[in-house]
Amino acid sequence: MVGNVSLTEGEIRERVETLISGNYFYLFPKDNIVLYPRRELVSDLSNSFKRIESVQVSLSNWRTLAVSVIEWKPHALWCLQDDISNCYFLNKYGLIFAKAPDFSGNVFFKYLGGVEGDPIGSTLLPIEKFKTIEFFVETLDREGFSGTSILVRPNDVFELMLKKGLSAAEAGGRLIWSDKDDFGMIVDNLKVITESESYKQKVSLGYSLDYIDLQYGSKVFYKFK
Repeated sequence: MVGNVSLTEGEIRERVETLISGNYFYLFPKDNIVLYPRRELVSDLSNSFKRIESVQVSLSNWRTLAVSVIEWKPHALWCLQDDISNCYFLNKYGLIFAKAPDFSGNVFFKYLGGVEGDPIGSTLLPIEKFKTIEFFVETLDREGFSGTSILVRPNDVFELMLKKGLSAAEAGGRLIWSDKDDFGMIVDNLKVITESESYKQKVSLGYSLDYIDLQYGSKVFYKFK
């Protein structure tokens, strides 16, 4: 067994031995190493251990079954909306693949909502939509609107929790938008609001932003606490 990081060799070995024990198609012994069911092994290991990105199974010296495993790298966290300390690892495609340990601080960007029931093996969003949301968050960050987490709401509505800082763009609070709208227009509207004198005055006086709602095209609503 080579390549595994979080999964133990014992876990993988036990699963492989279970699959190759007994009779294969009731004709040949499953543990006859020359006749091992490679496709079945690869499929079963991938389905049994969601941490696995890829599996390679081969024969070494015609006597040894070699299993090479590459695990998904954590890209972000998905957390329970009502308990953000209860989190799971998310890969770069939005697949939730393993329970995460407790982290102090914002080690990973967090996603909330969008999944019900057992999250492991679930995909937060369709891949293309997930990539689009990630790109939009990166665009906002370059414009000075840095976030710590996103809440996935019904009907393609998203909330970005903003960092609290010194600039008008870092007033904390939430950005709310629909991915049905043009992202370029959303950014333009956001800059118009946060660069306005009335908005900057509120920030300078120490008011905390509650939200900026960008769901309604050219009509933008915002509120301070």
